[in-house]
Amino acid sequence: MNRPHTHFEEKMGSGKFSSTDDDFHETISSIVEREPAREELIHHFPVFTGHVNLARHLMLYELYKKTENLAGNIADVGVWKGKSMFFFCQIGEDIRTLF
Repeated sequence: MNRPHTHFEEKMGSGKFSSTDDDFHETISSIVEREPAREELIHHFPVFTGHVNLARHLMLYELYKKTENLAGNIADVGVWKGKSMFFFCQIGEDIRTLF
């Protein structure tokens, strides 16, 4: 599949996972073509996401749970679009401050 390269890929290179990335993006395109309902995408996101994103969310959840009983704040450093901070906000039930 020929897809446009992002600014990051143009500047930093994208060869390491190019074959699996192409397969992933082809799968995403086929899912989008089926036009699933937004609610389905949200409620069943593990079905529609790639294994790397799913593993990342599971890892963030486990790290959060390990720090749940520790005093202090949470800092998300080096964010790009803030996805992990939004995820922490979704799973956070305590009163710690998120930075």
